[in-house]
Amino acid sequence: MRLQELFLVETTEEDRAIISLSLAVYAHLKKYSGKQPPNGQPINVGTIGEIFDTPINILDPVEIQVWSNEDVLAKFPRTKKEIEEEPEDTRTIVGFWDSDPEVIVFNADYLDSNTLKSAATHELRHALDDYKSGFYASASERYDTPRKKEHRKDYSNDPYATQLQKKQAYHAKPAEINARFAEVLHALSIQIAHIVKKPNNGPALQRAIKIFNHLLVTKHIAHLFPEKEHSGDYKRLVKRGVDFIQKELAHLQPQK
Repeated sequence: MRLQELFLVETTEEDRAIISLSLAVYAHLKKYSGKQPPNGQPINVGTIGEIFDTPINILDPVEIQVWSNEDVLAKFPRTKKEIEEEPEDTRTIVGFWDSDPEVIVFNADYLDSNTLKSAATHELRHALDDYKSGFYASASERYDTPRKKEHRKDYSNDPYATQLQKKQAYHAKPAEINARFAEVLHALSIQIAHIVKKPNNGPALQRAIKIFNHLLVTKHIAHLFPEKEHSGDYKRLVKRGVDFIQKELAHLQPQK
């Protein structure tokens, strides 16, 4: 997959498959709840292909592991400045995707948390994007490079920068947008199910689109596209979201 095609080649069926797989991962990991990896070693859950029957066969080789919170945090060391500003490490890292050695790691402290559902969706999307791009170095670089120049500015040493500005370069990476957009659709699928159960509260499509737009804000996507419909990438994301809504409604609403 060429990187300029990001946001364009993903399909609603693929999005729904990712969400379905993330729920299966969440349910499977519940059996490990309360268990801590022994002596700093990971719990090897198995590969996706071994555990699940999924239409996303390209993800079959991906291994799933459970790590302790300490080991997960140690994977992402903080800078000296960050430690000085906040000596206690209060970060919440529920999981991450490591393309080498092709493993998705989940934090043992959050296996009972609903947050794990979103984390699974997020990391599975990262994994799928890497597999589709063939793990090429040039592809990875473009996935990790914000498209807009203003999003590439490094605010890490700017004492007047807001937290949002400091995270902007990270949020604006195409791969990160795509992973958070997968989270948007996952949360949206839950809300659509609620909408269908209460049909007298207004047109379902309009209600779902309103929730979709709100999720684009809360998942730190909307602010990256202040030009809205004048951005081709933004329009493709919206189209993908509306297609998802329409198919979910068609699936859930009773046939008249």
